[in-house]
Amino acid sequence: MNIRQSSLDAATVAWGNHIPDWVVALAVACDRYQSQRKVAEAIGYSGATVSLVLKHKYNGDYGKVEIMVRGALLRETAACPVFGPIKLNECQDYQDGKRFTSGMWKRVFRKSCPTCAFNRENFAPPQVAKR
Repeated sequence: MNIRQSSLDAATVAWGNHIPDWVVALAVACDRYQSQRKVAEAIGYSGATVSLVLKHKYNGDYGKVEIMVRGALLRETAACPVFGPIKLNECQDYQDGKRFTSGMWKRVFRKSCPTCAFNRENFAPPQVAKR
C-alpha cells in the first residue's frame, strides 16, 4: 500500500524549523483541496511553481509568491490609494497590469502605485533564505 505524504509534511521536511507561515498556508490549502493545480490557479501560478515552493527548490522570486499567497489564501490586504483595502494578490495584479480594463485605469495606477507603501519596490516581505 502506497501512502501519500501530505503537502504540509513534505513542506515541513523541506523547510525545516524555519518554515514561513505563508508556506504552511500554501501546504494546508493543497492538502485541503487535494490539488496543487487548484491552489496554484487561486494564487496565479503554475502547479509546478507550487510544488517547487513547497519543496524549497523554487528559483524564482519567493517574495512575489508570498504576496500572492498572503492575499489569495490568507486574505491579507493592502491599503490601496485608489480602491482602499484590497487583497495583496489583487494589489500585485494591478501593479503587473493584469486587472486593467481601460487605459484610464493604467494612468491612475501609474500615478498612484509608485508612491504607495505596498508597491513592490517599497514593500518587500522578508527574503526567504535559499537552501
